[in-house]
Amino acid sequence: LLMVLTGLAWVSGFAGIALIRKGRYILGTGLVYVVNILPPVAAAISLQDISLVTSSYILLSSFFFFRWILPTRTRPLAIWVGFAALLLSTLADAINPVFQAGTEGLENFAPFIIGIMGLAFLGLLLWQVWHTNIRPKLLVAIFVVIGAVVFFQTGVNLRISRELSEKAEKDHLFFLYETYNDYIDTQAVSSAALSLSYADRDDIKELYLSQDRDALFTLLSPIFDILKEENNIRHLYIENPDGTVFIRIHNKDNYGDDVTYRHTAAAALETQETVAGVEVGPGRIGVRSVSPLVKDGRFIGMVEVGLDYDQAFVDDFKERSNADYNLWITYEAAETPGLEPDDDHPAPTEKVFHYASSSENLISLPISADIYDRVLETKEPSVQFGSIENEEFAVIIAPMLAYEGRVIGIVEIIQSRTETLAAIEQTRQSVLFPAAILSLIGLLILGVVI
Repeated sequence: LLMVLTGLAWVSGFAGIALIRKGRYILGTGLVYVVNILPPVAAAISLQDISLVTSSYILLSSFFFFRWILPTRTRPLAIWVGFAALLLSTLADAINPVFQAGTEGLENFAPFIIGIMGLAFLGLLLWQVWHTNIRPKLLVAIFVVIGAVVFFQTGVNLRISRELSEKAEKDHLFFLYETYNDYIDTQAVSSAALSLSYADRDDIKELYLSQDRDALFTLLSPIFDILKEENNIRHLYIENPDGTVFIRIHNKDNYGDDVTYRHTAAAALETQETVAGVEVGPGRIGVRSVSPLVKDGRFIGMVEVGLDYDQAFVDDFKERSNADYNLWITYEAAETPGLEPDDDHPAPTEKVFHYASSSENLISLPISADIYDRVLETKEPSVQFGSIENEEFAVIIAPMLAYEGRVIGIVEIIQSRTETLAAIEQTRQSVLFPAAILSLIGLLILGVVI
């Protein structure tokens, strides 16, 4: 369509020149003017996000025609034609019809084009004002003042709108992080309730005192299997008063090792009270609770329950919040329990390795490692904005907290900014378009009044 219109404009332009050479100056110059602004209007209607370029061209070329080419008697009609072309060009982006084709890559050189045309227009305008009577000088002076006030206020409003949108995004990301921590606390309460319910059972105490591992496994494994399926329970221990494992229901043949390197087990052993929180284990992270086994007022051992805190955990959160979650564990926190990386995902900082992600295709965010290191050191979350493959995102980089507030890693909560940026763009168009139209109408009224 654009090629056909450009071809017609080319042919019509020569026809207009031919009419001028034959003395039909009014018709010829009018035809040249119309075909000059036809292709940019068609381009604005047919292509996305090009109206700034086409509008700038219409303004520049119209000024050139009015000043040096069009006869005086045709200028009023030409002004309305130019105004209609400018209005159509501006409306094309505001309406955004579905048939428009994309203009990917235009943003790279559009400011350069607009800048050249803007400087040319400004030069012509200044030359015109310098060599004319009082009426255009007044028009230009008043329009510059009005335009400066209107567009300054418009720019301020757009900046405030963008800042409010970004603040709303930040607040929402902080809310998601708080919700994440609240859910961890809820899981800790649930695990504590489970460990207490086991620790209160006399049959478990009697079998433990008789040191009957097989009987304990037979008693507890059916219940454990049900809880594992329905409640994501992954660990169930009976532990000795010295902090060594008597039996793992989830791994019967592995026992006898000391688990007091975990802060929850050490605290429960010291206080002989129920303790719950996030811990790093040799195979995974879990929300663990340890409760004392007490028989006739005597401390005889401990029961430990561990809930899942890995892939199923982040998948559940993604469904709840429609955001992506990445979990990174520090090498320091993983060293004592012996938790090893199980993949080769590139880490955002050399201090952490990947643990779990709600996205199948984990992509490294273009964010400085210093920000991650600062979050690990200060425990203060940080919100960052960026883009990956032309997709804008907002992310909160926050500390992953374990029992007693220890930092054991990083939580990334990532949200797409597509909807937010679309709303900002719609606001920009809804503000700029009325401002431009009102300024042009004001100029026309001022021209008539002056």
